[in-house]
Amino acid sequence: MKHELFALESASVTLNDACVFSDFSMYIHEGEILGIICDNVTEQQSLLSLFSGECRIDGITRFKHRIPARSTMRQLFGQTFAIIGSEGSLISSLSVAENICMFSRHEFFVHSQDYRSRSLLLMEEYGISLDPDQPVSGLNAREKLLTSLMKAASERRKIIVLYNISERISVGGFVPIRALIRKMTGRGFSFVIIDSIDTDIFSGTDKVMIIRQRTSVACFDSVFFDRKNFWNYMFSASGTARKELSDMDRFEEEGETADAPVISLRHVTTDLLKDISFNAARGELLKILCLDRRTIHGFRDLVSGTSSVLSGEAEINGSILRKARHFRKSLRHGVCWCPEAPYANSVISTMSARDNMMLPLAGKVRAIWSRKSHITHIDRLLTEIGINRPEDIASDFPPETLQKLVYTRFLVAAPSVLFIEKPFAEIDMHIRETTIGMIKALLARGITVILLMTSPSTLSLLDGDEIFARGGRIISEEEMYRVFYEPIE
Repeated sequence: MKHELFALESASVTLNDACVFSDFSMYIHEGEILGIICDNVTEQQSLLSLFSGECRIDGITRFKHRIPARSTMRQLFGQTFAIIGSEGSLISSLSVAENICMFSRHEFFVHSQDYRSRSLLLMEEYGISLDPDQPVSGLNAREKLLTSLMKAASERRKIIVLYNISERISVGGFVPIRALIRKMTGRGFSFVIIDSIDTDIFSGTDKVMIIRQRTSVACFDSVFFDRKNFWNYMFSASGTARKELSDMDRFEEEGETADAPVISLRHVTTDLLKDISFNAARGELLKILCLDRRTIHGFRDLVSGTSSVLSGEAEINGSILRKARHFRKSLRHGVCWCPEAPYANSVISTMSARDNMMLPLAGKVRAIWSRKSHITHIDRLLTEIGINRPEDIASDFPPETLQKLVYTRFLVAAPSVLFIEKPFAEIDMHIRETTIGMIKALLARGITVILLMTSPSTLSLLDGDEIFARGGRIISEEEMYRVFYEPIE
């Protein structure tokens, strides 16, 4: 588990007596790359002021799991964060070596002859080739950025903030920067990348954080998230947005007119799955009884694209995908995954019910964040499932209500196929009944549902075809019974 370097929890951030962030939460862990998207320049500048230690923070603040005294806060920010813009953070009249070493130790002001040797050793460690004696004024933008990163490493600034570097660094020029970042994260440094929405520099981040209306809207793990499409939809200009939805029927219309989804796997093999074959038609329920965690992990890795398809063939919506390297990339938005206990694992408790509902739908409906009519439709949907105050945070609602919220998102998004992990693992009868009702609604909508179950006793809760799997392969019903019911000698 990665160590926490910095955290804010439900904090209020003030700059020059003006509140710049409220109910703000952020977590930065060792060795991670966090991408941050702000919806305006003011928020970005406020964030940089926060990292510089210029702001007053009311709320929980932690540096390496410790809550510091307010009097030491500015010093801790200065020791922990390095802020690097498109021009770097260098003194142009000094050499590369002087910039890298001058402020890393106090005694270097006296022992300046060490600058050159120390900078060369550091650059050798990270595979960087720069002339240590060259004045910074003669460097190009990429070289300045490399020098700034070496300076941050020399000064042991564990969190490095890169902002707006796409203004001066091309996509090709960022390749050696990305390689250096990868080496530095391997040595315990963390990165925060703040840039414009349309840049490719965000590729390779571990998490993506959204800041909107002076608060942290959400922070996503990038594994199950198509960041590019989300950004495009979230920040589309009103002139290029999809035609506004006029009423609730438009949500239904988009799902009803879609091609009939179908999934067929023929002898598909991955790192964890072996020779898997099955078919599921539009609106069909398929129950897969998984007798071990390896099988569930195998399906999860397949859908997320973590595993490559080593052999076999997949057919989705009538299109044959031969030797697809990344399953999810090939399927695009045709397949979705619902995790175990989605009310806990698929809901962001610090966000409002409305934002939790809208977030995954951003890829379905353009400008959903900025159009009042879209918000009205979402609120109407939430009212139908018992959420009369959509602006309240999710943690204020009971688990069965949040369970409905998650499944309602799938109803609106209408994927071709929905994998549901351990849908009946909960022993709470209210949650179980809610789940059964929502799965029936998904099937009635024409969505193909594949349940990954772990207990034979739950197979009878819903009607549908059944298959059994163990060790990543499909087994016979007789073998399944032997595993569960034959006594161990």
